[in-house]
Amino acid sequence: GDDVTFEATLKPKKRLILNGKAKNGVSYKDENEASRYFSYTRMEMEGDFVWNGETEHFTGNSWMDREFGTWTPTENQKGWDWFSIQLDNETELMCYQLRNSTNGISPYSSGVFIEKDGEYTPLSNDEFEIEPTGYWKSPHTKATYPSGWKIKVPKFDLMLSVTPVIQDQELDTRGTTMIVYWEGACEVHGK
Repeated sequence: GDDVTFEATLKPKKRLILNGKAKNGVSYKDENEASRYFSYTRMEMEGDFVWNGETEHFTGNSWMDREFGTWTPTENQKGWDWFSIQLDNETELMCYQLRNSTNGISPYSSGVFIEKDGEYTPLSNDEFEIEPTGYWKSPHTKATYPSGWKIKVPKFDLMLSVTPVIQDQELDTRGTTMIVYWEGACEVHGK
């Protein structure tokens, strides 16, 4: 509504990351299906949030993804678990697993680990593990989503626990992108 204004200035702290297994920004999602996908994984953020005439100034870090392409989810793809995580030691992890109709994991799932200095390593689907620790059923659409996860990346000695800040963060975008999905803020703990 007219009673809320959000303004922010973002400045990249690290270089642009080209996601995809070959560091070229091509992210395969299925056979002959791909997108271009890049990220700024850590950006300085400063701005103002105005609500009903009250202004609150804020600072922090943000993450910016941009993905575009011609790929369309096939009948074989029934969902995804996708994470963009900023860790306290100024490293970042992006990883996703695509789920098929039998809840199996697609071999096209992938990720990337970003070092403090901005160097990055693409991750293939066999270099990380994402395991749901619970589920949540939407009272709005009756869809059931994973809710809480354990993420392991042995190559970088990462063992993380991811917990939603609130359960109901379902996005109904049938008016624009024609999909309904869960995406939201989470707390991350681990090493």
